[in-house]
Amino acid sequence: MMRFSSRVMRSAVRAPATMRKVQWQPTRFASTVISEELNEETEFLQTMEKPDVPAGWEVQYKTGDGYFRMTSKTGEAEVLIDVEFKEKKDEELNFTAFVTKNGITADFSLFYSTSGGLSLEAMTTYNKKSSAIDLTPEAEVERCNRYEGPTIADLDNTPIPAEIMSILSAVGVHNALGEFIIKHAAVLEQSAYMNFLDELKELA
Repeated sequence: MMRFSSRVMRSAVRAPATMRKVQWQPTRFASTVISEELNEETEFLQTMEKPDVPAGWEVQYKTGDGYFRMTSKTGEAEVLIDVEFKEKKDEELNFTAFVTKNGITADFSLFYSTSGGLSLEAMTTYNKKSSAIDLTPEAEVERCNRYEGPTIADLDNTPIPAEIMSILSAVGVHNALGEFIIKHAAVLEQSAYMNFLDELKELA
């Protein structure tokens, strides 16, 4: 029968206390690391260009969200823009512009890059504004069931894409707005990351 010395037995009894100390140190270290990262990101935010909101536009954003909205009104046309910045690249961004006029709302999927400017990727029309813009399960079902319209490639031999871009430009959706959106999205993405770190630090 194997026998253990009293010294070995005492070491075995003390082991949990040693383990508790090892568990505590990484937690304090994590808090320090997160704080240092937050300080660095705060300094970086101060160096970023913060563009002025274009005249006639309002921006809505809630801390912690991965998107923001912009609204404007030009004559009889109401415009709403949704911008998700969770997966944006540095020099390009997708966003959606909703234009409502005469009881019809159209959503235009747009792509902006600093090298190529603004381009049209898809479009759909709705006879109810709520079907296009509401963030509800019911509205989502309506959007899924709606005819999405032809692909832009199918319209390449028609003047329709160019005319749509002219309509968008007339209500303030053009390259200059795309430039604002990509810069503003970068600032908000940075702020969102800092908010994430600040909340994560509470767990350390």
